[in-house]
Amino acid sequence: MMALRRIAAVLVLAALCCVWEASPASAHTDVVWSFPAEGVSLPYPPAQVAIETSEPVDLGLSQIVVRDAEGHAQTVTDKALTQGASVLVVSLDDSGAWGQWTVDYRLVGSDGHPVTGRIDFAVGEPAQATTEAQAATTRWLMLGGGALALLGGAWYLRWTTGRASRAEARQPARTA
Repeated sequence: MMALRRIAAVLVLAALCCVWEASPASAHTDVVWSFPAEGVSLPYPPAQVAIETSEPVDLGLSQIVVRDAEGHAQTVTDKALTQGASVLVVSLDDSGAWGQWTVDYRLVGSDGHPVTGRIDFAVGEPAQATTEAQAATTRWLMLGGGALALLGGAWYLRWTTGRASRAEARQPARTA
């Protein structure tokens, strides 16, 4: 009886350890918004690019690289922090080619952890679907195709099993 109580106590403790929510060690810097926003289409090349973060960032360690549709890096003439060091703004000198543009960023927060990412937008034409959106569409198509294959396989098995049982029912019973 004592052994069962010990086993039960160990199982309860193991279950508590599995569901116990650990508190985060520290909050990391996240991107809140940007200009230009992801997927937006602008009529003209932007004069500035801005990225707001949830925490202050280090101006000296943070970088933003803006590339036009031909892949040329735009010349950054000014880099500044606003709104309590949580908005990084860069001014651009070049006009750049029209088409699909990218903003690659690496922002270092006060906790020392870098946040990297990419913002895709268009200049002078409609923005193309982002890679994430295309990946999500592909995932849904694969899931839908898999579901149809499972349903088709189940129907086929049901149809062939029913066909065999109907054929057996038509056979005259054999007597010995």
